[in-house]
Amino acid sequence: MPELPEVETIARALRGDNAPRTAAVFRDGGAPASIVGRTIRSADVFWDRTVAAPETGFKKKIAGRTVAGVGRRAKFLVVPLDAGALVIHLRMSGDLLIRPAGEPPAPHDRVVFHFEDGFDLAFNDTRKFGRVWLVDDPEELFAGLGPEPLGDDFTPEWLFENLQTRSRQI
Repeated sequence: MPELPEVETIARALRGDNAPRTAAVFRDGGAPASIVGRTIRSADVFWDRTVAAPETGFKKKIAGRTVAGVGRRAKFLVVPLDAGALVIHLRMSGDLLIRPAGEPPAPHDRVVFHFEDGFDLAFNDTRKFGRVWLVDDPEELFAGLGPEPLGDDFTPEWLFENLQTRSRQI
């Protein structure tokens, strides 16, 4: 299962600021160093249940959107777009792979995003547990989450206070 550090590593690679992961993800030398600033031409959905929202019209709504950044909230990848955001949860076996445009889909590709400048971003998920959301406000998905472990709100004081409400072993 991709854990938080692995999801952070993927986010950094997609932003272009993590050379070791970038080399592993970008199989051919021609792949871009980042997806930021690139425009999604179209998307193919090979497993309908991978797309959690919107329930209809995902391919039409994602076409023409430009990637404004790549981040992470908990174990969710958050890709802000010029309008809304793409949110991806890899779950147990998901991964994102960048490859040249036109490659046939791999057996476990669930969604493939085709960018205008000649490469694809494939969400590959062997066990079919991963999910993709195209939302106006990603914070609605994160309403029940605690503080970000790498953020300023996660302090020793917060942890101590919240551990006082629990009586089970850690």
